[in-house]
Amino acid sequence: LLDTLQPEETDTLVLNLLRATELPPGVSAKIVETAGGYPLFAEEIVSMLIDDELLVREGDTWVSARDLSEISLPHTLAGLLAARLGRLSGEERTVLERASVIGRDFSTGEVSALTVASERSHVPELLRSLMRKELIRPASERSVPDAYRFRHLLIRDAAYNRRRIDEGEEIIGYHFEEAHRLLRDVGPVGAHVSELGRRAGEYLATSGRRAFERGDLPAATNLLRRAADLLPEDHPAYLETLANLQDCMFMSGSIEEATVLLDDLIERASHAEDEELKSRVELDRLWLEFTTSALGSTVEQLGEALEAVVTKLEQRGDERNLATALELLATVQWCSGDAGAMMRQSERSLALARKVGNRRYVAGAASYVATALLAGETSCSVALARLQALMREIADDPVAAAAVGLHLGLLLGMVGRFDEASARVAASRDVFSGLGQSRWLADTASKSGLIARLEGRYDDARRELEQSYLYYREQQDAANAPMIACDLGKVLCDVGQYDEALGSPDGSERLAREALDLVRSTDFVNLHADVLVDLAEVLIAVDRKPEAAEPLAEAIELYRRKGNLVGARRAASIEAAIA
Repeated sequence: LLDTLQPEETDTLVLNLLRATELPPGVSAKIVETAGGYPLFAEEIVSMLIDDELLVREGDTWVSARDLSEISLPHTLAGLLAARLGRLSGEERTVLERASVIGRDFSTGEVSALTVASERSHVPELLRSLMRKELIRPASERSVPDAYRFRHLLIRDAAYNRRRIDEGEEIIGYHFEEAHRLLRDVGPVGAHVSELGRRAGEYLATSGRRAFERGDLPAATNLLRRAADLLPEDHPAYLETLANLQDCMFMSGSIEEATVLLDDLIERASHAEDEELKSRVELDRLWLEFTTSALGSTVEQLGEALEAVVTKLEQRGDERNLATALELLATVQWCSGDAGAMMRQSERSLALARKVGNRRYVAGAASYVATALLAGETSCSVALARLQALMREIADDPVAAAAVGLHLGLLLGMVGRFDEASARVAASRDVFSGLGQSRWLADTASKSGLIARLEGRYDDARRELEQSYLYYREQQDAANAPMIACDLGKVLCDVGQYDEALGSPDGSERLAREALDLVRSTDFVNLHADVLVDLAEVLIAVDRKPEAAEPLAEAIELYRRKGNLVGARRAASIEAAIA
C-alpha cells in the first residue's frame, strides 16, 4: 500500500493541480482534514470545489467564494464521486453512464451508438463538457477518432453503478426501434416488422414508465412518445402509456398538448373495460379543469365531484387512484382554509401512495402534508421536527424529498436560519433542474422569493416571485398564479412601490378588512397574522397610526404562537415605530 501524504505534501499536490503558488485561506485545512492524506481523494475534492464554484479563479490567483469551514464534504472517496456525478446535468450524467458500459476507454461513435438518433448530435459537446470537468480525458493514443478515457477507474465504476435498472430495457428498445425503422423504410412491412415495432414499444413503454416514476420528465416524455408511436392501439399497455405521457406533459408545462391528449384519452377510456384507467383519466380531467379555470367558481364543484369519486374508489378498493383523489381533495381544503382537514387527507393520501407504490403522487401528497404543517396551528419547532423526519422516511424518492425540502426551507426562514433555508431550497432546485421538473421549479422560485423577503432581500424576492408568477400565468394556472401575484404585491409594497402593487390606493382599507374577515374563518395562523400586518400598514399609510396598534398586537401574538420569529420581529418593529 502507498503511504498517505503529509499535510505539507497534500498542499504541494493541490498547488500543482491548480498551477498556483499559494492557496486561499482555509482551503488547505479543509482538503487536508477531509482527504486524510490520500492523493486521489484530494484531487477529487479540488475538482468538486471548482465544479460548485466554491473555488474560483480571479486573474492569476484562486479565491474562496465562501468560508469553506462552513461547508460539508463527503467523508469517503466513493461518496465524493457520487456527489460530483449527482451535480451533473441529466444529459451529462446519461452520456457518462453510457460510456461506463463500454469500458474505461470509449469513443464518441461508441457512445452515440447507444443514444437515440434525436440526441446523438449533442454527444460530442457533452463529452467535451465532461472533459472540462476532468471526469474524462482524451485518449489520443487510440487509433479510433474522438477517443476518450475515464480519468481513473473509480470514476468509471461510480458512473456504472449509477445506471438505472431500466437502462438495459431502454437500450434494447432503442435497437428494436432502429431495426423496425430500417426494415420499414426498405419495405415491405410484414408481420416480422410489426413484431419488431411492438417489442420496441413494450421495452420503451416500461422504461418510460420507470423514468416517470423516478421523476425524470425529459427522459420519460421522450421514451413514452416513442412507445406510443410503436405500440398497436389494441395493445394492453397502449392506453396506460398515453396516460403517463399526458401526466409528463402537464408536469413539464406543455398544457395545450396535455389537454389535447387528455381529451383523446377520455374518449378512448370510455370504450375500455379498465375501470382503474377510467378513474385515473377522470381525476386528471378534474384536476386540469380546476387549475386552468377561474378559482372561485370551481372549488366547491371540485370538492363535490371528488367526494363522489372517493366514495366510489373506496367501495371498489382502488387504493392507487384513491391516493390521487385524496391528494386532490386536500387541495380543495387548502383553498377553503382548513389546514387540519388538509393534513388528515394528505397524510392518508401519502400513506396509500407509498403502500401501492404510486410514486406519481408521493411528492404531491408529501408536499401537502408540509403545506398543512406550515400554514396551520402546528408550531414551527414541531413542524421542523416532523418535516425532517418525513424527509428521512421518503429519502428514496428524490422528487418527494426535494418537495418537502422547499417547505422545510421556508420554515427555517421563519425562525431566522436564513443560510440553512437558502441551502435547503438550493438543494431542491438542483434536484428539480436535473429532472426537468418545470412546475416544481416554479414552486421553488416562489419559496426562494418568500425566504428572500423574510430576510429583507427584496430585489431577490421580486426576481424569484416574478419568475414563478410568469410560469403559472403562461400555464393559465388559475390556482397558483393569483397566490404568487399576492406575494409579489407584498414585496412591491415593502419597497414603497404601492402604485405598481395596487394600481390605485383607493379602497385598500376595505380590501384589507374583507381579507381579514375571510382569514378569521380559517386555521391559517401565519396568513391571519400577515393580513393583520397588512391592515396596520394600510392604516399607517393613511395617517391613522393609533388604529394600527390593535391589529399589530394581535399579529404579534399569532406569530409568537406559531413560532414565526421573523414575522413577530417585523410586526414588533412596526409597532415600535408608531409608538
